[in-house]
Amino acid sequence: MWNRKLVCVPAMALLAVATAHAGTVDDLRATLAQLHADQPIGATLDVRSEASSGDKDKPRVTNVQVHFSMHAEDGALQVSYPARLLQRVDKESAAHAKNPDASSPLQSLLGTMDPLMIRSLVNVAPSLLRRLEGATLDSRSDATYGGKPVHLLTFKVPPRVPSENRDDIDHYDGQLRIWVGADGVPVAMSAARHYKGSKFFIHFSFGSSVTMSLRKVGHRLVAEKARFQSSGSGMGNRQHTDIHVALTVETPDKT
Repeated sequence: MWNRKLVCVPAMALLAVATAHAGTVDDLRATLAQLHADQPIGATLDVRSEASSGDKDKPRVTNVQVHFSMHAEDGALQVSYPARLLQRVDKESAAHAKNPDASSPLQSLLGTMDPLMIRSLVNVAPSLLRRLEGATLDSRSDATYGGKPVHLLTFKVPPRVPSENRDDIDHYDGQLRIWVGADGVPVAMSAARHYKGSKFFIHFSFGSSVTMSLRKVGHRLVAEKARFQSSGSGMGNRQHTDIHVALTVETPDKT
């Protein structure tokens, strides 16, 4: 009888911990589901990028910075590029037409900052919910963010690889971290994935990461600052991109 009690106590403790963790994740999902982007919002974006590519000993490095604005209302999104920025695009296009080896970092950056990317910055909740699909809670701890107490939830995330390429992957790491404030609303997030593998005896590695500081604006969850990094290597070449975004909300916060 004594042995049964001894076994049951740890089992009950583990069940209580698992239930508490499940409740925390369920509460997070419920909070994110309630953060609807149903009010107008305007913002300006300052974006800067540094990219390197080519031979690892002599990489080609480019730096570019852009500034533009956006407005979202009734499910629509408008992006406004200033005339000076479009003139820079035309100048870069003309240079590339004359010399195919000329880089076009401005066009690459604007291609990355497409409407879907911009939309996700002013409506973060849906993308966070998608990131939680298939994720498993790895740990929960007390922490601080911006000088305030928060709960840090760390998840393991599954690989996102097309089925025809899965056999080429030898190693994978994926993690999602979400800092949750006292009101249950996320104040920051970070996600990273890294893959290694080989195909036709050629070894490769690639990965990506994103970090965001978040703020509730009306019923939206908005990324005030974001950083996107991506890297890859194979056949002696390496490439790396580092993009920083600062978003200034023009619509007053009425909450």
